[in-house]
Amino acid sequence: MGVSTDGVICYGVYVEEDLPFDQEKHDDEEEWWRHHKGYKRPFEMFTEDGQWIGGEEWPEEKCDEYFEHQREWDEANPMPFELVNVCSADCPMWVIAVPTMKTTACRGYPVVIDQGTLSTRGFSEEIERFREFLKEAFDITEEPKWFLGSYWG
Repeated sequence: MGVSTDGVICYGVYVEEDLPFDQEKHDDEEEWWRHHKGYKRPFEMFTEDGQWIGGEEWPEEKCDEYFEHQREWDEANPMPFELVNVCSADCPMWVIAVPTMKTTACRGYPVVIDQGTLSTRGFSEEIERFREFLKEAFDITEEPKWFLGSYWG
């Protein structure tokens, strides 16, 4: 088994300290986003420690209803950011990035960077939404920039 070494170019804000949300409370950024935006599940199916309520797996129809509700909400409320690790799995360092403005190259598979790749033209709505999100959610007013980073993991 090998180690991946990926190069990444993204447009966003480098966060020098820990991520600006409670990682202990939320498993990942998608769960945090749902909580932040007030997502309400149609019903509870799992206990706080991830076990089935009632101790047995629920019927497939109820599981489908539960996850379809979440998928529909996610589509209607897309995250305005993506977390990009620019270091390693053991020592993460983060850029909070505009999701549509990221390019990754895996070792041995170079990516062509055309002239438009590092332009912000055509992304004004995404960038404005991103800026508003950073200010509202984390009180970050720093202007986004282009970052070239790597990931060893």
